[in-house]
Amino acid sequence: MNTAHMSPYAKSELREPDPQRGEHSRSCAQRQGKSFRGYIAASLSLIAVFAASGAPYPLYERYRIEEGLSTGDLSWATVSYLFAVLATLLVFGQISDYLGRKPVTLAALVLAALGSAVLLHLNGMMVLILGRVLQGAACGLAASATQAYVLDTAPRHPTWLGAATATNVSQIGIVRGTLGGGFLAWSSPSPEQAPMLASIMLTVLALLLVIAADHDPVGRRSGAMTSLRPVVAIPQAARPLIVASAGVFISTWALTGFYQSFAPTISATYLGTRNPVMAALVIASVVGPQPFGAAVSGRIPVRKAQVYGSVTFAFAVSAIAFGLYRHSAPLVIGSGLIAGLSQGVGYTASVRMLLDKVTGDQHAGLMSAISMISYIGSAVPSFIAGQLSLVMSLQTIATGYVGLAAAGALLIIGIRHRTT
Repeated sequence: MNTAHMSPYAKSELREPDPQRGEHSRSCAQRQGKSFRGYIAASLSLIAVFAASGAPYPLYERYRIEEGLSTGDLSWATVSYLFAVLATLLVFGQISDYLGRKPVTLAALVLAALGSAVLLHLNGMMVLILGRVLQGAACGLAASATQAYVLDTAPRHPTWLGAATATNVSQIGIVRGTLGGGFLAWSSPSPEQAPMLASIMLTVLALLLVIAADHDPVGRRSGAMTSLRPVVAIPQAARPLIVASAGVFISTWALTGFYQSFAPTISATYLGTRNPVMAALVIASVVGPQPFGAAVSGRIPVRKAQVYGSVTFAFAVSAIAFGLYRHSAPLVIGSGLIAGLSQGVGYTASVRMLLDKVTGDQHAGLMSAISMISYIGSAVPSFIAGQLSLVMSLQTIATGYVGLAAAGALLIIGIRHRTT
């Protein structure tokens, strides 16, 4: 072949292959393959842990009737779960930076499976609380270590894949667990056991995949004990915005806690059916659209997204309360979809506003503060609603959530008007 008129680069392509270069390419491909297996294992682990936490929700009405529990008892179970998530996040949120992503992810999966195993044979209030605390601790570990595992092992292209998976897969897991639990409770001859057994099987599958994924992106290092000190900090630059953002965090998460505690009872009492599938749809209507709202929020200027999300959310919660008074399942579910979508818009915008004001080394403390505000905003109203449910109807209690959502929206509008 005549190579006189070929460029040096073209000529180089005709040379004998460089064994060292080929070995380097094979090594890179092997590392990428290990990383991708870790990404799949971490993603399935997130789904499995949060699906296990969502599986019991459609069964709450059955627990209430067959175990003699009150709506106040059910709210205690939700509060226990939420505080377990919060405590685990605050204390163990950085532990995987020292022990590695895989060991902590495996611990989350084991706790999730144990929680489901406890609920296999529910025979009282304390058993329900124990199962939910174990599942809450699992979710706390997964929300820190396993999300970081996803980010560390996600493919480099597309660049958005890791963040999208880490932030949205947990919601997908809750919806999957809730809907799957409702369907199994409706179709299985063992309605209380089938959802838990399915959850255990999924967590075991994820556990085996994590063990098989021999690539841990973080090596073990010293300092694990010092990492157990909770880090909650609101940096000075973010403090002017925290009041308005907290209004969004509290009002939106409060509604999620209300649904987690009472959706099966709402379905049975006000929507005319004890079908656990309907209870699952009621919960999923609020939780499911939140990731889509987060995606919409990224396309809107942050301050407008915060206002639009909070105002739309307040109107949607009002429509939910009206739907309960009208005993209208389509109105309750349809309004729940709008509430979930607008929650994703407003909540994401509020987080973005705060993060834009701080430096990278302040993110961990700020995110811990946001988590603390959000989980307390869900747990405290759920506890109060549970106690009030002993003396008043859930319809009346729902109007209190309308007031909370309206207060959050008015706070956002008022602060924005004052600052502009």
